[in-house]
Amino acid sequence: STDLKFVSASDDQQLKIWDFRQCKEERQLSGHNWDVRTVDWHPRLGMIASGSKDNMIRLWDPRTAKTLATLRQHNNSVAQVQWNRNGRWLLSGGRDRCIKMFDVRKLSEEMMTFVTQREVHSVAWHPVHETMFASGGSLRSSNEPISEGRIEFWTTDNSRPRAYVEDANMSQI
Repeated sequence: STDLKFVSASDDQQLKIWDFRQCKEERQLSGHNWDVRTVDWHPRLGMIASGSKDNMIRLWDPRTAKTLATLRQHNNSVAQVQWNRNGRWLLSGGRDRCIKMFDVRKLSEEMMTFVTQREVHSVAWHPVHETMFASGGSLRSSNEPISEGRIEFWTTDNSRPRAYVEDANMSQI
């Protein structure tokens, strides 16, 4: 039963499927070329999305440990991936200051790109309104953050944020 499984991502370029009941590793998923920063299990299908510092998003079959698709739409590290609740859309955010939205039915290209002035560290779908999401990020100068803790609020029909809160946190979101 997949409700007793979970997946972890690691700086060793691997994802691991774990059996929660037996507390043991079931299999490894290999294919990223650098640290794997984020992973999310599809809410309905047997599919996992992962994002890495190799700028790629990979979709996996957890039963076979095989890559189903590789998405190369980011130009820098992918910091987070997240499926929406119905599993139709996948969001990804990265250091390239872009949020990409993919439709699971046609993953060969992004459905929409949301451009921000900040590196994107996190994305999160609204728990009720499926066309709304938030992102968190920071501005950097020579790899040092100069402004952190900004939250931006988005809707899927607009490539610009609807609103934002500057300095929402003292550190990265």
